[in-house]
Amino acid sequence: RYDPCVYNKRVKDDVITIRVHVDDLKISARSKKSLEDTIKDLQRIYGEITVHWGPEYDYLGMMITTYPEQKKITLSMSGYVKGCLEEFEQDNGGQIIKVVTTPATENLFRVRSRGEAIMLSKTKAASFHSTVAKLLFLAKRGRPDILLAVSFLTTRVQSPDEDDWKKLVRILGYLKGTMEYDLTISCNSLETLTWYIDGSYAVHEDMKGQSGAVLMIGESTILSRSNKQKVNTRSSTE
Repeated sequence: RYDPCVYNKRVKDDVITIRVHVDDLKISARSKKSLEDTIKDLQRIYGEITVHWGPEYDYLGMMITTYPEQKKITLSMSGYVKGCLEEFEQDNGGQIIKVVTTPATENLFRVRSRGEAIMLSKTKAASFHSTVAKLLFLAKRGRPDILLAVSFLTTRVQSPDEDDWKKLVRILGYLKGTMEYDLTISCNSLETLTWYIDGSYAVHEDMKGQSGAVLMIGESTILSRSNKQKVNTRSSTE
């Protein structure tokens, strides 16, 4: 009832769940027979469909590996990261991406005035916009460690300048050195939900702030957010 892209069906003592992303489905159930019956029903309606089974499968650029006995999964997007890097280098011949240890510096929110900024060419700006969109997909799923930097760059896609380009290249350099980082989600406790929330104030050029939040179930992060605040305030109290 809360998510129009998730369907649940009860069959005796089992619950079959289907998650939909355009034409990709991720189906789970307690028993293998329930899965097989669901797939047969889908094949009867839609004809030939591609099915991936097993403890490891690729879904929307995420390589998901399940460990049932340990009640955990690992989510790897190293292939997606590699594709982003290769495409960026191909589209911007000669662009050198050096490995760095952090996705951003303390200058992340600093923006030059219109008179001082060197704006990107139309072609370069299009590449900037496309790459930021790809990194946002990555940050919201398997790499929350780049979310803050990517969140800021999404506010710059309309009129990016050379400084924004350097910040984008830095994120790519960080990803290049941490390509094998995986996100681990375990199921040690479903009864404890914990939010961590923080904010910085007047850090952007228009004096707006930045808010960040992480939702955890037990020891696992299942949701991360980083957003520019919509109103000007000087403190959380205000």
